[in-house]
Amino acid sequence: MDGCCVEKVFCELLSTLMGPFFSFLFFSFLFFVFVLSSMQSTLQSTLIRWRQTQHFGTFLL
Repeated sequence: MDGCCVEKVFCELLSTLMGPFFSFLFFSFLFFVFVLSSMQSTLQSTLIRWRQTQHFGTFLL
């Protein structure tokens, strides 16, 4: 069995067991993780910037 076949069987299992909505959620989660890993450096800089603005906000309060 090649990867494609296994993937197909897995997809069918998912849709049969949990329904289309849950399989959609699952693949959305997979896509989210993929985007997260590919944009890790951007996210880190954004997080640092967000922490700085949070610190600034608490300083203002």
